[in-house]
Amino acid sequence: MTKPELILHIGHSKCGSTTIQRTLLANQDLLRDQKIFLFGRNLACSRDDHVKGMPNALLDNADHWDNAADQVIAAAGCANTGDRFILSAEILGQPRMAGFARRLLDTFGIRIIHYIRPQTDWCYSAWKQWQVKRGLGLQEWVDRCTRGPLPTFWDAYEGYRDAGFDTDRYDMRILHRDFLSGGDLVTDFCRMTEIEADGFKHPAGQSNPNVDHALLEVFRASDYLFRDSRDNRAFEWVLRNLPEDVVRRRGGLTDAQQKQIMDAHQASNEAICDQFFSDRADAFWALFSAKTAGNTPDGSPEQARIRQLEGELEDLRRVVGYLFAAQISKDDSLPDPAMMEEAVKQWRETQGID
Repeated sequence: MTKPELILHIGHSKCGSTTIQRTLLANQDLLRDQKIFLFGRNLACSRDDHVKGMPNALLDNADHWDNAADQVIAAAGCANTGDRFILSAEILGQPRMAGFARRLLDTFGIRIIHYIRPQTDWCYSAWKQWQVKRGLGLQEWVDRCTRGPLPTFWDAYEGYRDAGFDTDRYDMRILHRDFLSGGDLVTDFCRMTEIEADGFKHPAGQSNPNVDHALLEVFRASDYLFRDSRDNRAFEWVLRNLPEDVVRRRGGLTDAQQKQIMDAHQASNEAICDQFFSDRADAFWALFSAKTAGNTPDGSPEQARIRQLEGELEDLRRVVGYLFAAQISKDDSLPDPAMMEEAVKQWRETQGID
């Protein structure tokens, strides 16, 4: 008897998992019509009813693995010909989780989908979403990611390979438009899993605002603004009260920090490229290499430090300007800009000025 197919979407965090999961959860009826079923927060199966959430918390504790595997296997016992199942959980991207997935090998034909991104992008994105709220400086976070190393893309693959999973059914994908089908994450996931996405609802994403790095540093130095790493009130205040270009202003790692991260991950990235992207090696290394720092007129440490301090001072000036802008926009004693423009227009008319 042919085994039912189980698609393991194994994360990681900050690699598009939430977007994929929210889309799957929002389209359970359409998936059911295609004989595709999800496992939810408590490993209930969407065959019978809508499920909510994904089972990260349940799978995190190895003491629960046997019972969790039994729940997943029970769904296979009720499977009809052609039924397929999806188990998506960010925690499955940890190498140790191959120990849980191995319990399912005898029951399912397993296909693994694993999205990754350049470690430099991951590091900065994780810092601004979580570590800023804990008061952790960017360089300290870079140092942690270097020692970790984080995230463990290659280690996850090795864990599943060594646990007996068929590497021909292990697909590693890069979260970048040049590597995604149609340049879109959901489109790519549906193509890889042979899901027909016509008529799909596409829930609004929950991306962390990419506000000006100068504001992130203020938030980092004022971690009392946040109740925990999920508290986004300070970011929401920025969205409500400051100009749109403040939200869209790009930040990131310095050239030196990028090199520090990529040097630490060089060996694992070489292995990833050889295993999965050898036919697109140039495009792979264009993403997974640190930028080369430009030449400077004076490369002395003293001059570099002066330039750093000048940049930090400019950041502080910009933040003060943001606060002035927010206060001015709410100051009822100041005339409305439209009224001011109309008054100027009327004055120009009385003076015969075009």
